[in-house]
Amino acid sequence: MNNYSKITYDSPYLIKRFSHRVRFRHYVNSIFNNSKKNHNNIKFLDYGTGDGFIFIYLKKYDVKNLSLFAYEPSIGQYNDLLKNLDDNGLNVTCLQKLGEEKFDIIL
Repeated sequence: MNNYSKITYDSPYLIKRFSHRVRFRHYVNSIFNNSKKNHNNIKFLDYGTGDGFIFIYLKKYDVKNLSLFAYEPSIGQYNDLLKNLDDNGLNVTCLQKLGEEKFDIIL
């Protein structure tokens, strides 16, 4: 099992690390701006979430009208996700399979 952070946002390679961090920043800003415009509860799914870093990043914005969902098909990554969410005190619903649930934002 690879450590997701070491091959993406904490990569030793500058271009890889930079591109992932910019991507996360762009996603989070977009979600935050959408939540400010929409006063209803927004259901956000990160499909293939890896270790859930986007939720940690999103926590800084303290968005109140956002329900968070994560889907990670890799068992190793899924276990890392659960640990990361627990270590950071994040309330994210982790899905082991996708059903009929509908989401407002999917990444």
